[in-house]
Amino acid sequence: MSQVAQESPQYYLGIDGDQTGPYSEADIIEKIQSQTIPEDALVWHEGLSAWTAIQAIPAFASALGGGGGLDVPPPPAAVQAAQPPAASPSMPGGVSALPSPDEETYESHQPEAPASDRAARPVRATAASGLDVNATSTFAGPGQKVETVFKGKEAVFSRPAFITTRLGMTVLFISFFGTLAFGLFYWRAKFSAVQESIVKSTKQGLRVRITRAQQVRQALSELIIKPKETLPRLEKIVEEDPTDAPGTEALEAAIEYYRRNRRYVDAGNLLMKAKKPLKAADFYLYDPPNYQRAETALFAAYEGTKDGEIRFDSLVRNINLLLGPLNSAESREKAGGRIQLLAREFPNRAHPFGYYLKSTEEKLRIMFERLSFHFTEGITNLLEADFPDITLAGTPDVKLEKNNRGKYRVVATYSGDVLLGRDRLKNISLTFWAVTDRWYLVDTNLTSERRRWALSQKRKILNDVITPGAMLDFLESIHLNRFPKISLHESLTK
Repeated sequence: MSQVAQESPQYYLGIDGDQTGPYSEADIIEKIQSQTIPEDALVWHEGLSAWTAIQAIPAFASALGGGGGLDVPPPPAAVQAAQPPAASPSMPGGVSALPSPDEETYESHQPEAPASDRAARPVRATAASGLDVNATSTFAGPGQKVETVFKGKEAVFSRPAFITTRLGMTVLFISFFGTLAFGLFYWRAKFSAVQESIVKSTKQGLRVRITRAQQVRQALSELIIKPKETLPRLEKIVEEDPTDAPGTEALEAAIEYYRRNRRYVDAGNLLMKAKKPLKAADFYLYDPPNYQRAETALFAAYEGTKDGEIRFDSLVRNINLLLGPLNSAESREKAGGRIQLLAREFPNRAHPFGYYLKSTEEKLRIMFERLSFHFTEGITNLLEADFPDITLAGTPDVKLEKNNRGKYRVVATYSGDVLLGRDRLKNISLTFWAVTDRWYLVDTNLTSERRRWALSQKRKILNDVITPGAMLDFLESIHLNRFPKISLHESLTK
């Protein structure tokens, strides 16, 4: 009684399976008076062992017009103490909604109150409890046995296995065909973009070709009238692409114009731009020839093809120009490298440049044999100029002499009869040395006076000997001066 006086209990209402609250005693009386609470409502507050009909509460029975509270027996001993309803997250300050009778099981849906607030929860009213058996309350605490509204198969509605399988297969097929459709759409879009790009490029290329063809037609119509303006336009078309139809037509028209007007170098230059060096070389060699450009074009023709015959012929012609019309120390050195290249690439092919592949000693022998007559002429000229009273009955013997230090000089000797004035002298010997193509008498038994004079000259030029390389250059220079149109490797009797 002291607790009631100190604090009014908080009530929870259970109406048609729904629970609400907490309410004060005055709130419930007010609801009864306003007829918002039916007579079969259940009520519970802390201290009650179970949900109790509202008529059983004396404080509310008078408001309902009853004659005092009903004595509701406590729940069976197996039923644990009930607990107050747990607070609902959806109703601040309220209690959980009463479970619906058609739920599968009661315990799987019954909210559990905190352990500190646990009290006895009411169970469903039964005839044995003395409560209204039509009441719909199914509250029960944890561990309490729940009497379900439905029993057996009616309590749990299971999903047949074939429905689950069909649902999974349906989802799988939808995913598969969705992915397939997306992939087809993506690749179709990509293919369409690529196809559009190809068509666009083709159309652009066609427009370019049409434009180039029109430019060629226009240039050809103006070539005779305005060649200075037209030829650069044709050359530009050739430089852009000499291989297509407009480029080929422009090239042929320009070359024909240059040929008719004897502008062979211009024709060769345009052919070089068109990557036709072999034809360019032919134009460079027209009269008047441009050997330097022709040599460049021929070597470009050698480098620009893989055809063995063209490479061989181009390289041979190139070497002939270097050793012939372009003959100089620099060109001969370049020719030597090209000849080595020719020998390496075509080791079994005959060519006329064997002289350049020989050693220095062999070249000296070959060159001196060709030029021995030159030195004999020199001796004859010397005798006629410096010794007009001496006449040789024979011809001096000219040879290339190598001393013990490996250096060379040209020596001429004579042994035989000599006419001195009107006298004929027998067994006369004469020795001459050549220094830079000039002859000196260095020994003789013609007279004692002549011998002393000869020996004095010998002492002056005793050290005038030269190395093999210098001697070869000396002989080759004589050859080039005497025979400027004949290469070193060519025969003088050609």
